[in-house]
Amino acid sequence: MEHPSHDDPIMLSYYCGPESETAETCPAVHQITNRGTWLWQGELRDDPHVRSQLRKPSPTEVGVEVGDDLVDMFVRAYAKEKYGVDLG
Repeated sequence: MEHPSHDDPIMLSYYCGPESETAETCPAVHQITNRGTWLWQGELRDDPHVRSQLRKPSPTEVGVEVGDDLVDMFVRAYAKEKYGVDLG
């Protein structure tokens, strides 16, 4: 199987996140369908103090902050879809 190059356009598929008709923006998780990876939509944390605490970030990597509620939602959705396990 040929893997897409990083020059190929990223193809996102919405996975989960707090949905609200009134919110202008909200954190979310997207699956990058043509790479087998995930993209977390949240508040960018790229100030020097935060960068100094990240584990070996490359020049193009940043921290994206999301809430516990989204992580919980993601884990539950992932476990159900991937393994058929309903975590309740």
